[in-house]
Parts: sequence; structure tokens; C-alpha cells
Amino acid sequence: MNKKFIFTALTALCVSVCAAGLSACRTSHKHDYTQRVVAPTCLEEGFTLFMCECGNAYKRDVTEATGHSYVESTVNPTCTEKGYNLHTCSSCGENYTDGEVSATGHSYVERTVNPTCTEKGYKLHTCNSCGDSYKDGEVNATGHGMVVSVVEASCEEGGYTLHNCTCGYSFKDNENSPKGHNYVNGLCANCYGIDPASSLTEGLLYEPTADGRGYCVTGKGTATDRDINIPSVYNGKPVTQIKENAFKDCTSVTSVYVPEGVTVIGASAFEGCKDVKNITLPHTVAKIGDMAFYRCASLIGIRLPDGLTEISSFLFYGCTNLVGINIPDGVKSVGYGAFEECKALKTAVVPKSVKSVDNSAFAWCSSLEEIYLPDGIIAVESSVFSNCGSLKKIALPESVKVIEEDAFGNCTRLTELNIPYGIEEIKSRALYG
Repeated sequence: MNKKFIFTALTALCVSVCAAGLSACRTSHKHDYTQRVVAPTCLEEGFTLFMCECGNAYKRDVTEATGHSYVESTVNPTCTEKGYNLHTCSSCGENYTDGEVSATGHSYVERTVNPTCTEKGYKLHTCNSCGDSYKDGEVNATGHGMVVSVVEASCEEGGYTLHNCTCGYSFKDNENSPKGHNYVNGLCANCYGIDPASSLTEGLLYEPTADGRGYCVTGKGTATDRDINIPSVYNGKPVTQIKENAFKDCTSVTSVYVPEGVTVIGASAFEGCKDVKNITLPHTVAKIGDMAFYRCASLIGIRLPDGLTEISSFLFYGCTNLVGINIPDGVKSVGYGAFEECKALKTAVVPKSVKSVDNSAFAWCSSLEEIYLPDGIIAVESSVFSNCGSLKKIALPESVKVIEEDAFGNCTRLTELNIPYGIEEIKSRALYG
């Protein structure tokens, strides 16, 4: 018991001594200040702050608040919002406004949107400041204005009825099968085409092509055949061209078969062959020169190759027995007087690829009743349909801007002609007669 008592007393004594020592340390503490500069703001003063780790602190070097430093900018009025001057402090971002001006209001520009076959027309009002828009003055869609072309079946191609609208919509119906050839003694009784298996014509004139790789037919030579079956090979090389004027004024010729491999038919190649009834062209032909079939008055059957890109000038001028023509898709232009004086022509199918039809292209086609011109044509050229006495209906595409002089001169039966909304000029005498 005595030892335990002595240990407890010693412990208490040590605690008392330590406490007394600590008390003496606080009493003798020396401040050790750190300083921090506080910059002035627009509304509050600045100063230097001195602080000891024991919590003691004070400040000095006090500076005044800086006050606001405003920068002015102008906010312009819009169609719907007021304008004003904005003053913004460059230091703290504080701002205020003054100098208000009223909103400008909308400034609308009117544009007419013409009706189409399937969409209504209207007046569109668009603000040229903010782009806000509204429309009014609606008019109904025009509906499709179909031009009907009846394509009769031939020996090699089926027939059909083609319905074309100037907006590009089209469809076929009443389709039927090709008639098929009926060859009698080497000649088709239907189309007067030559049987490719019949004997080749001898005695024709040839010359090498410019590149020396083939031959071109230059003339009838000593050939006596009325039905000309041109060989595809001569002297071991392919026949690739029919030269210009090759069969010009060969009035005894009644039909011509041009073989596969020929790519060019020269200008006036068959001009004046007044008794020729059928000319069979291969798919390989890509170019046919001007007047190639000029005044082939008896011509009733010809199929234009798909590779053509133009119908040249006066190509079928004066082919007075030609009843129908199907211009291949891919042709871009129909030349000057191309079908002029084709007096029996009832059907001319013009594809959507055609972008220009030149002067007098269908002039004096006195049997033509309806025709369709595709979108993309800008001008209805001078005399293009003049003296088409049977023409009753023509649909002009919205792309047409000008109708030239005498375009429909003496079309005395024309009762249905749509004038596009976007037309800019109709020349004098455009509808003369």
C-alpha cells in the first residue's frame, strides 16, 4: 500500500510541474506576423493584412475603393427587340443600360411561288433582316397536263401509249409486243428492212479510215442491188463509217442495212434517196451528220441508236412519209429543221434529256397533233412549230422563259397551250395565225 501511494503522489507532482512550464511559455510568446495584400475593388477598400499564427492580426496601408470603370457598347435594335447602350464595368462586370430605341419591326419582301402540278402556289413574305416569314394568297395545284403520244409497235419494238407532263411525271400504258419481221425474199413485208442473213452487197466503194484501223463506205460504186446490205468487214478490217454523200441521190435504193460496228454516218450520206423505205442502223452508231436522210421522201421505218447525243440539222427534212420517231434518251439537242416538212409525222417522242430544240425543228409537220417538251428547255425557238396545221395541244415546261417569233405561226387548230408562270417574253407574231 505504501509503494502505491508514493507512485500516485509522484505522478501528480510531475503533472503540476509540466502545467506550470506551459503556462510560463504562453506568457512569454513573441508574435511572428505574415502579411497579405488585399487589392481594392470597385466598391471596397484595399489594405495590407498582418496576421500571427496565434490569431492576433491588424491591417495598415489602406487604399480607397477604385470605383467602377464602365465600357459602353451599343446593342442594335432587332425586328422584335429594343436597342440600347450597355455599360459594363471592365473590372467586376457590373452593368446598366440606357438610351433605349424601339424595335425596327419586320421588313418583308414578297416572292411569288408558282403552283406546280402537285403543290399549291402562294406568296411568300420573308423579312430581309431576321428571316422571319409567312405566306398567303394560296392557289391550287395545277394538276398534271398530260400530252399523249401513241407509239405504234414496229417489227423490233413494242408499242405503247406515253403520257408526259411538263413537270417530268410520265407513264406508259396500252403496251403491246413487237410485230416481228416477216421476211420475204430477203425483205421484211412490214417495214421493208433487209434480212441480215441475206447476201451482202458487192461493188461498193471503200477507203481506209483516218486511223487506218478500218474502212468507210464512200459510194455505191458498181453495186446493182436496190436493197443495200453493207458488209461489216472489208479486206479483213471492220467497216466503221459511212462517208458523207456516200449514197446521195441514189434514187434506185429501196432499203439499207448498216452493220454492227459502224459508228459514224456522214453528212448527206443518204440525201435524196427518194425511194428508200427502211434504213436499219446498229446500236454502235454514235454520230449522224447533218442532212443524212434529207428528202428521203419514202422513208417509213428507222430506229435511231441509243448512243446518239444530238439530232443534227435537217436530218429528216422532207421525209414526207415518216409517221413516227422515237428520239433516244440521251439526246440533248434537236437541230435546225431536223423534222421540217415531215408531213405524215403524227408522233414525236422527245425525251427528258433534250434541253434545246432549234429553229423550225418541227415546222410544216402538218399531221402532228400533240407534242411534249421536257423541263430544261429555256426558249421555244423561232418557227419551231410553224405551220403545224393539226397541232391541238402542247405543254410547255416551267423552264421556258422566251417564246420566239412565229414559234406557233399558223397553228390554226391549236386550242390548248399552257403558258408557264415564269415566262419573261413572248415575241411578236409568236402565235400568228
